[in-house]
Amino acid sequence: MNKIMTPIPQNYKNNVNWILGAYTDAGVSFPNGFQKDAIQNAVGARKTNKWRNWSCNISLITNEHGTFVVVEDCGTLGLIGQNIPAEEVSEKMARGEQLSSDERLVRFSSMFNSGNNTTGSGLFGAGKSVYSVASTTYTYYYDSLRSDNKYVANLNRCGQVLNVAHEGDEAYRFIKDKTGLEKKILTELV
Repeated sequence: MNKIMTPIPQNYKNNVNWILGAYTDAGVSFPNGFQKDAIQNAVGARKTNKWRNWSCNISLITNEHGTFVVVEDCGTLGLIGQNIPAEEVSEKMARGEQLSSDERLVRFSSMFNSGNNTTGSGLFGAGKSVYSVASTTYTYYYDSLRSDNKYVANLNRCGQVLNVAHEGDEAYRFIKDKTGLEKKILTELV
């Protein structure tokens, strides 16, 4: 039998539940912990280290598709970078290649990719997993109107993502069909 190398299987639900347990053990309620981590993720996505023109809004929306916790940030770069297939990302990781810090889409769609940061965003992967904690099915949708005006969308369902993110009109339809939420419109804060 020919043996091949494969990523180590992991229990995504246990990882997500660990986050909830960490909040509880620290005496922090889930809503407070979620807000902290969601805002921290948005802070890490700022265009600059300045606070001007940056904001993060968290809301709860209920419609015919369900109830959604919506986290939106402004004054950020968005999920910029190439839309690299997940299989290619896995191969790069297996070879020990680093993804550039500008490859935010790919880094958000994978785990433990720091973009050459030694302590920064993307390194540990737990930050974006907090969105799964808010879901009974461990599912979250993510979309981004990027600073280059490209719109992208994907989902994480219990640790699995579409191998390539939707782009453009296809991304708009995907988010609308799955969540009933409207597309993003580029606005700058004044």
